[in-house]
Amino acid sequence: MNAERGTKKYVPEVVGCIVILLFCLFFLFYGLNHYALWDDEALTALSARGVLKTGDTTAFIDHNIVAFRNGSLLYEGYDRSTPPLSSYILAPVMYLLGDDAWVCRLPFALFGLCTYLIILYWLWREAADKSLWLVIVIALIGNVSLFLYFRQCRYYSPTIFFTVLSAYYYLRLNAERSIHHAWLLFLSLTMLLASSSLNYFVFLIVLGVDYVLWERKNKKLSVGLLFFPVVIHAALVALLLSVWNPLKTANAEPLLINSMPDRMRLMWLALRDMNRCEFFPGLFFSLVPIFAFLRQDRWLKRGFLAFFVYLLGICLFSPQHLKGVVFADVRYYTPLIPLSITLSGRLLWVLLRKKRLLVIGFSFLLFWTNLFNEMGMGYAGLRSTPLAYGFELIFPPPESYTPAIKWVKGHVKPRQSVLVIPLWKTYPLMYHAPEALYAWQFSDPPPREYAHVNPIHIRGRIKPDYIIAFGPVVIDLARSHLAQEYRLIDILPYYWQDLYRPELFWRSFRPVKYDKDAGQEVYILKRKDLPLAY
Repeated sequence: MNAERGTKKYVPEVVGCIVILLFCLFFLFYGLNHYALWDDEALTALSARGVLKTGDTTAFIDHNIVAFRNGSLLYEGYDRSTPPLSSYILAPVMYLLGDDAWVCRLPFALFGLCTYLIILYWLWREAADKSLWLVIVIALIGNVSLFLYFRQCRYYSPTIFFTVLSAYYYLRLNAERSIHHAWLLFLSLTMLLASSSLNYFVFLIVLGVDYVLWERKNKKLSVGLLFFPVVIHAALVALLLSVWNPLKTANAEPLLINSMPDRMRLMWLALRDMNRCEFFPGLFFSLVPIFAFLRQDRWLKRGFLAFFVYLLGICLFSPQHLKGVVFADVRYYTPLIPLSITLSGRLLWVLLRKKRLLVIGFSFLLFWTNLFNEMGMGYAGLRSTPLAYGFELIFPPPESYTPAIKWVKGHVKPRQSVLVIPLWKTYPLMYHAPEALYAWQFSDPPPREYAHVNPIHIRGRIKPDYIIAFGPVVIDLARSHLAQEYRLIDILPYYWQDLYRPELFWRSFRPVKYDKDAGQEVYILKRKDLPLAY
């Protein structure tokens, strides 16, 4: 490498890396402790706590039971539906650093940082054009959804990381026919399975289709090259699925009851909601398949086919209940965000590659505003989402879990029982305030294997000491038979819903105005037969 190549050739790349790393330090790591864990995050953290106590993803943690949706994730008292990697990653971190919210989110944010580094290394390895570098850097920084999913104490971050890493090693394997790339590919795929079994199987389908249509035409991979990596990978897959297999649990029910028309409708919902969540600039992204064939761009064709196959696969095997549903669970599609960014960026580069200033200006318009998502006329109005997100990080709005957790810690004695409604809001309180006993995890009658549990865990068997009602459910509660047995003792003046989830259509970057008369706060009730000071 000559001196000029070493000092000048990579200036845009080095600058791009520095810029992304600076933004990552802020967008990924700043304010990880601003909010309490929301329900799905708390499920991961509770599972990690179970790993620390028993070595396995048990649902029985001291006096509490983590029985989400009537135990639909459980098999013989253990979570066997959720792949285990997230819990086993988090458990040692909790052991070393404690159980604050930022600790729970930290390892997942680090996976996010590593994902950005892989993408940057990939661009450098492929000697991408400087204009394309700039476009991808601008797009990565501007994609708030990607930052938000990386910050969650959930499987999203490892799933995206190992999908990107597996895609990289797959292409390197086909290009170099190297045995070490084969081992690295199948190791990464094993970790992907341990992160998300759904995304693993769908990604295998994508790789199979891509290989048959593209790579096989160049040169077939030899059996000798793949034999031992594939055998070891298959053995590890069989071992993982023998323990953590969602087909063993009630969570597999949607696979059997969702109809094909419902799944085809889900494709439309998924595209609509990914656009609303700014996974890609929808109006511009819709041009990708058109220009892929007009310009005969191999990578646009290949990338869009991978996008379509992945989308179709998730829709066909999604565990989401689809009867009457009006939104898609976009969290299952998060590995498509890096691909969508790459396709959108490449299309912009293909169209305007000779006009660098125009490329840069249009990149900011595409990836730093929602103009090409809903033309500013959707649920959010016209905005720059990265600026809105940065403002939220500096001035976080209040949320309802933290004051409810503080109330429980200050007023509820150890082992006193608390019913939280809606039931899915139980788990943040169960994690952050674990001394209380959280009631009614199972319906009556409970699943047969849980008939022996403390009756307080079975709906209606024993009336809990306290009820914490989040939001409008308090209206239905006031009309129920329980109203005669409980007195309202406190109202927490916070909007009841958690507005800091990663899905942009459920997230608010600013405080929301709420109607107190419509039951939009947090209500705390106590059994009338208990003394007020009890």
